[in-house]
Amino acid sequence: MFSARARRGLTDRFPFGVLYQVRTDCILIGGIMHLKRDPQRWQERTRAAFGKQPT
Repeated sequence: MFSARARRGLTDRFPFGVLYQVRTDCILIGGIMHLKRDPQRWQERTRAAFGKQPT
């Protein structure tokens, strides 16, 4: 889990994941990552986009 509000959606056709948060007035996209790359990048992207350490 990235944070309490962060979610990750996976695509069916391509190896990509979308890191996002659902907020009351919008959806905040934190990143779109290729899933064959280094998983450490998800953690870096989470900190940069949402300002919180992944758990």
